[in-house]
Amino acid sequence: MENITEKIPFTVSDRYRVFVDGKELTVYHDVLCDFVHIVTKDIAEVEVKIAGGFDTVALRPTRRGKTYTAEGDTVRFSLSRADYFSLEADGDLDRPLLLFADDPVEMSGFEGCHLIYFKPHSYNKVGILRPEPNTVIFIDEGAIMDGAVSADGAHHLRIMG
Repeated sequence: MENITEKIPFTVSDRYRVFVDGKELTVYHDVLCDFVHIVTKDIAEVEVKIAGGFDTVALRPTRRGKTYTAEGDTVRFSLSRADYFSLEADGDLDRPLLLFADDPVEMSGFEGCHLIYFKPHSYNKVGILRPEPNTVIFIDEGAIMDGAVSADGAHHLRIMG
């Protein structure tokens, strides 16, 4: 896999490490937060290691009642697909970890469409995309699209990934 971390306008997190079902994922850091994208079909077991440890942790929104275990510098919990939430260590709202879990998306059924495809784990500086009618924009797992889509007057446009 190509190392894209040298090309992206944000950095790899120095605070959080995330493992999903034993596999380490890249956690990115932006000025507002740290974040990770998780692709899962079912329930996934998540382990978050927090540099420097923590005294308290909160998983939000709290109304979901998500449970976790904490030991040392590590928090463990389960998540399901289409599960979006934040992890806040020691009440630090300036640097939460945002976790976005989604179903895998199959790339099929687009015969006859124009396809704009961003390959897995790639960094793509696109400026402003102005897709023609009947276009599918597919952003694969771990791909980053740095830019915008102008859909003014567009029809039959689908953005997915």
